[in-house]
Amino acid sequence: MTVEEYERVRRVPTHFLVLPGESHVFPDIERVVEDHDGYVVVEKFGDAGRMAAKLDPRSRATSRA
Repeated sequence: MTVEEYERVRRVPTHFLVLPGESHVFPDIERVVEDHDGYVVVEKFGDAGRMAAKLDPRSRATSRA
């Protein structure tokens, strides 16, 4: 994965990259939104999604500008 790929995914505060497989995806708080060779992108939802958005340093930097 390139830095550009990583940054594209992380532009969305609730999206994270994880290894594929059941042990890395927690269906109670996240769902797979993209499937790539070697990794998947999950989206956190509910309380986990709200907390991820609140704590995301990219969002905080943007909101202060």
